[in-house]
Amino acid sequence: MSELNQEKSFFDLYADGYVMEDEVDDYIDLWHDSKLKISLNDFLGLSEDEYSIFLVDASALPYILQSRVTKRPLQAIMASRLEELTVAARSSDKTARHAIKLWIDERKKRT
Repeated sequence: MSELNQEKSFFDLYADGYVMEDEVDDYIDLWHDSKLKISLNDFLGLSEDEYSIFLVDASALPYILQSRVTKRPLQAIMASRLEELTVAARSSDKTARHAIKLWIDERKKRT
């Protein structure tokens, strides 16, 4: 990937199946190398809230997509993800569980 697609954001391309989840790093690199005057979350096509969960859980893109498609609140989708991670109880998921819980708790404080 060597040039910017200014017509569609990464997330639009991801949602349409043109790019894979793991290609987000390439888009982040492109943003860093560009002289664009937009935020990274805007460049990626994520709201500030979506971007904030992506920062704490790099595996959040499918859940963000699920939230958009089903029109369910992202907080509810991520609460389900947290429950799944808690049931699985793998030690490798401990950091993700903690970060997602903090993210959810922060949103609860806002409401």
